[in-house]
Amino acid sequence: MHSILRTAVAGAAALSLTFGAMSVAQANEDSDQASQTQTQTQSDSNSSKDNNPLGSLSSKKDNDSERSEASSKLDSLSGKIGSKLDAQDPADGTALFGSSTADFNEQPKWAKAMAITTYVGVIGSFLGLVVFPAYNFLVANNMLPGMPR
Repeated sequence: MHSILRTAVAGAAALSLTFGAMSVAQANEDSDQASQTQTQTQSDSNSSKDNNPLGSLSSKKDNDSERSEASSKLDSLSGKIGSKLDAQDPADGTALFGSSTADFNEQPKWAKAMAITTYVGVIGSFLGLVVFPAYNFLVANNMLPGMPR
């Protein structure tokens, strides 16, 4: 009975974490759509300002603020890491994970890092799900010679 209660609590916790993460993801998508709508509205208003001589002065100020914002992003830690890892360069997934990885060295550094992280994760998952439980079973049942219990 105690085991069933623990299983039910663990299942309820997993379910609540899943639905919580999905609601956060949905909220993020909604805010992305709202920001795209806001950006589109701003671009429409900037195009109407271009017809006005005073509007061109304010658009120059907007461009200056966008440039300073872009330079501040490069000054941040993530901007520095991104510039070192070729963050602006696109990657080819078939060159990274395809049957022939001859073009692997031509991919940007960020893509190589993600591919290596994926390979390490797969190896770790295999060890944790297959090898270590099998070893634990063999040791617990004294099936390995020379292993005291």
